[in-house]
Amino acid sequence: MGNHQHSQFGHRSGIIEQEASSSLRLLHQEKRQRFRSPAVTGSFRVTPNSANLAAIQVKGWGVTLNWNDQFKNGGYFVSANLSDDKNKVVKYDGSVSYGAGINAALPGMSTNSIFGYRSDGYFDNQQEVESVPRRTPSTGIGDIKLIDVNNDGAINQGNNTEANHGDLVYLGNTNSRYVFGFNAGVNWKGFDISVLFNGVGKRSLLLEPYATIAFYDGWRMPWAIHQDYWTPENPNAKFPAIRFSDRVNDQVSSHWVQDASYIRLKNLQVGYTLQKKVHKMNAFGDIRVYFSGQDLWEKTGMWYNYFDPENTDRVGFSYPMWRSYALGLNINF
Repeated sequence: MGNHQHSQFGHRSGIIEQEASSSLRLLHQEKRQRFRSPAVTGSFRVTPNSANLAAIQVKGWGVTLNWNDQFKNGGYFVSANLSDDKNKVVKYDGSVSYGAGINAALPGMSTNSIFGYRSDGYFDNQQEVESVPRRTPSTGIGDIKLIDVNNDGAINQGNNTEANHGDLVYLGNTNSRYVFGFNAGVNWKGFDISVLFNGVGKRSLLLEPYATIAFYDGWRMPWAIHQDYWTPENPNAKFPAIRFSDRVNDQVSSHWVQDASYIRLKNLQVGYTLQKKVHKMNAFGDIRVYFSGQDLWEKTGMWYNYFDPENTDRVGFSYPMWRSYALGLNINF
């Protein structure tokens, strides 16, 4: 069992005459219900059970605004919401290791913090290759250039402790910030249209390097590798030079961290209603015909745009995003 401390402040207001309403929510929460698997040395060859090890502090806020009104032969509504929360691991009773990739619970950091190497483009010639430290001797022209952050003449992860995690740096976290939504619609003389937008204002996403390297996991290799990889004529490519058995560019680095903020047209609906009282239909009630579209458009900060920014668990493998369209007819008797 776990325990948590929770405090919340809320405020609501409304203006009935103009049919408007608003609400504000402030949140402060500390909970000890985050179950994590403790770190175990790989030589044991066992998978430890999850334990109640972490205490997480969460602070956040949210605001919602609504407005609707009527006019001659119609009406409209507008609704918007915005919320944000950030967390911090205030206590962790397990073994702490600063590793390359997503770290679930590091004391003093947000959950799901990404640590990796800082990159600086590609090596464009042999002189560049030989002028700076390299993580491995096989690093060559067209490979991702990793920075020696601690200036010790080597590129490594140190001993993965808070005091010494080598050249690993904080590259963001995968938690969603500034989550928003916007919904609006209007109707007039039987015609209606409504839209729903949603999105996230700030979030980092780590592309698993092994899923983006040519000849590594070919079944999930993106087609863009064939169109935009490093060559002397294409030095600013999205992907490093293609090579067999690539164990150079598969390291977690800022090169593979994406800006996963996005805005999406989640739903669009357009319709027309034949109203019984207007058209004097004795055999039927109201009849409505409509078009509906789901996930019709989005704009994201990711340059790796093969997968759904709303469902980040699908990035790197699984199926690409879908768009759906429907025509409908509702008949009331």
